[in-house]
Amino acid sequence: MEQFARNEYDSYILIDFNKCSKEIRELFNDVEDLDYIFMILQQHYRKTLKVRRSVIIFDEVQKCPMARQAIMYLVADGRYDYLETGSLISIKKNTEGITIPSEEDRIEMYPMDNDEFRWALGDETTPDMLRKFWEMKRPLGPAHRNTQ
Repeated sequence: MEQFARNEYDSYILIDFNKCSKEIRELFNDVEDLDYIFMILQQHYRKTLKVRRSVIIFDEVQKCPMARQAIMYLVADGRYDYLETGSLISIKKNTEGITIPSEEDRIEMYPMDNDEFRWALGDETTPDMLRKFWEMKRPLGPAHRNTQ
């Protein structure tokens, strides 16, 4: 998410709810004054948010259910984009007592396999080569350590 934010936006703030302060978590208990929330986030993270050109990432959002609930108001405000991540985001105890925003689009994501990883690096030859070595039941030899 952070790499995506770096590539696609002028600026971003990453709030990791696993390690952020209690004060940052409590900002989302009352979303009546969004100007205040954005001002505190910019000051705390030392980042300038630019209208329609910045994104705020809520990482491990299940640790702060009120931030997840606040998404509906943040999206309606329209100044910034938002990304939420969470490994246990749908567990019932992480959603008790909050309104799940209809603005959420759920995307199931999984770790890349080796072929996908190599393709992401721009390497289109290694996956086919590895498959051929596997089919021939031959050791890779010196090719095994080539990480280029």
